[in-house]
Amino acid sequence: MADLTLEDLKRMRDLAAVATPRPWFFNSYSGIFSEPRTRELHTAEEALSDDSPEEDWDALPKTLVANVPVAAGDTATAQGGRDAKLIEAAVNSLDTLIDAAELGLRLAEVKRRWPHPEYDFTIEQRLTKPGGDAYLKANVFVARWNPQWRDWSTVAIGRGPTLLAALRELLK
Repeated sequence: MADLTLEDLKRMRDLAAVATPRPWFFNSYSGIFSEPRTRELHTAEEALSDDSPEEDWDALPKTLVANVPVAAGDTATAQGGRDAKLIEAAVNSLDTLIDAAELGLRLAEVKRRWPHPEYDFTIEQRLTKPGGDAYLKANVFVARWNPQWRDWSTVAIGRGPTLLAALRELLK
């Protein structure tokens, strides 16, 4: 597979933006469901009664995103269960994974544009739990040529969620 590009990451962000709302969860049988849509469904169901028209019941939000192969009834095969857990973890971490990939590409571009041994890049990525909330924590100090001082200066260009914005601005 070819290396990821910023265009690839943008395409993934665009796809994620129009996909079924996340987070998704595996129901331990064979279905992968949208948590926000499941909450909408429960709220909408409570508003209906047995006398509600069939069209109202048919109009309830659809919660199923995907099914994995089943062994019997609605129980996933062993491999299907493992695949569903991977899909759940990957989809729910997608934004953070894309951010981490973009951060790596942009830091590589900073090093390419301003090669200097005094760069200090420190990046930390933590997942609070597998498949759960994730965030990036990063500090980047870039040594850049300062014509006023005819010397290299160290510039803090970002921390935490502002880091990608700062790198995007720096690399315009």
